[in-house]
Amino acid sequence: MMRSRASRIVRSRSSGGVSLAAAVFLAVAVCAPVAGWAAPARRPNVVLFFIDTLRAKQVHCLGYPRRTTDSLDAEAARGVLFERAIAPSGWSLPSYSSIFTSIPAPAHAAQEKSHVLDPALTTLAEIFSANGYRTGGFVAGGHLSAVFGLAKGFQVYRDRPHFGSFFHTVPEAAEWLAQKDERPFFVFLQGYDAHAPYPAPLGFGDLYDPGYPGIVHTLSLMRDANQACLEGSVFHVPPGLQPEPDPFPPMPRWGPLSGLAAWLEQWRKPQPPARAPSGDVPFTPADAAHVVAHYDGAVTYADGWLGVFLETLERMGHRQDTLLVVAGDHGEEMGERGVFGHRRTLPDTQIHVPVVLSGPGVARGRRVPDVVELTDLAPTLVDLCGIPPNQAHQGRSLRPYLDPAKDPGQDLERVAFSARGIVLSARTRRWHLLIEGETRQLFDLESDPNELHDACGREPATAERLAGKLHDWDERYHAEARSGIPALTEEEKSLFRRHGYW
Repeated sequence: MMRSRASRIVRSRSSGGVSLAAAVFLAVAVCAPVAGWAAPARRPNVVLFFIDTLRAKQVHCLGYPRRTTDSLDAEAARGVLFERAIAPSGWSLPSYSSIFTSIPAPAHAAQEKSHVLDPALTTLAEIFSANGYRTGGFVAGGHLSAVFGLAKGFQVYRDRPHFGSFFHTVPEAAEWLAQKDERPFFVFLQGYDAHAPYPAPLGFGDLYDPGYPGIVHTLSLMRDANQACLEGSVFHVPPGLQPEPDPFPPMPRWGPLSGLAAWLEQWRKPQPPARAPSGDVPFTPADAAHVVAHYDGAVTYADGWLGVFLETLERMGHRQDTLLVVAGDHGEEMGERGVFGHRRTLPDTQIHVPVVLSGPGVARGRRVPDVVELTDLAPTLVDLCGIPPNQAHQGRSLRPYLDPAKDPGQDLERVAFSARGIVLSARTRRWHLLIEGETRQLFDLESDPNELHDACGREPATAERLAGKLHDWDERYHAEARSGIPALTEEEKSLFRRHGYW
């Protein structure tokens, strides 16, 4: 019954906001004055909607059997879906730094938890602000906090609470958008709803695994984003441990989101009772499956907020003149190799993310199988909005894939690069090469999608070819960190540690 109710709610929630998402989402693909494309009389609005830690494998329109992403799926049908979009790194700070500067992670050097984005680098928000846009960032703290340097160029930047939800950021963005201002807007929205520990409220955590009686509800097993939950691991359960309460209070009934309160209340239900056994409790396959279900419920919850935001834009009359990008900043391991989380290394599950572009002038219902990079988003937006290109951008405009009047063809040789400290990654449509020091691993994603078998021995020429490209890329872009340590309080550092950092 829970699942059928969820389907009805998600479908009704999506139907009202789908067309708007197409408009908002083309933030990445706005229209530029280039041959064959009509330049708009007024530059379009741009919205970047990032679901933090959203991996491609859990997106329904990319083949996942559970209907986790109705709103995102609807936008993919209205715009362009990039089936193989690759993140620049396996965690947030370097990924968002590359997204906003179009500079690879080794070059901007904001790769570690104690780094700050170099203030000398120009951000996408600065470019849009300088070209007459009002700019607003509504983010959920963490490594998007202003102290890490990503607030540059935003005239309004709200970054609390730390590791918060779209529950916090969407209402703030809606309130800001409702203000009277004739300028086009550039908006960045982000929430940590799908980030460990996957705190899906209001019953979303049970949506895909109802009746589960185990320890995942009662232990913060995923509190540390780098927690290794191996089958056979043993967790100590203290006597009388109670389930954790819903992480968010009831939604206030106010303003353009007044209807959301009733929608969310339909999900509210009692949390399951604490598991009876105490002491040393093994982590079982059923527990691992419920962690995945919890993540899926968190993704569905975040996707619901995407639908709410798009409905809000529709009501405000911004449907026709807004371009929308919906994406994940990096992915997540979901037990494929015995662990959950991200940030340790660069398996495909951590760097393969969904990217959808929709809006005016963008092809509808197109799927792009070529490998592309999140560093391509900034030059794409600049290109499509008719803003002069920024010579520092290292990504390539994706506009050729977006033109509804042209067949973009396919580029089978395109390679996407990622970095996580000394771990380097080169990703093509079929192959994925990882290099860490002197160690190489090559995976054939067609026959081995979970990357369990190293193919270097049987494909030495492929490994050597990709290694040459990867070393050339690293040599070109490698730089030392150039900035100081962020000014975090001890309380903030403690909070970061609980989420696997510091």
